[in-house]
Amino acid sequence: MGFDRAPQVQVRRCTAQDAAVLAQVCAETFQDTFAADNTAKDMEVFLAESYSPQVLAAELADPESSYWLATVDGI
Repeated sequence: MGFDRAPQVQVRRCTAQDAAVLAQVCAETFQDTFAADNTAKDMEVFLAESYSPQVLAAELADPESSYWLATVDGI
């Protein structure tokens, strides 16, 4: 009888190097949640203004901001 190992969950503070991954997670999550209530154009504009890698890199550089990233088994 074998045992499955527990998933490895890691939570860490985001760095500037995480801006692209964070942008992808933010955009996908926002789209999944709000796409049905908005036009495609409105979504495109909002995501570009709020969740682009450049916007998030600037927020990550702000010492008053704090973003955290959780991964499971390194993903």
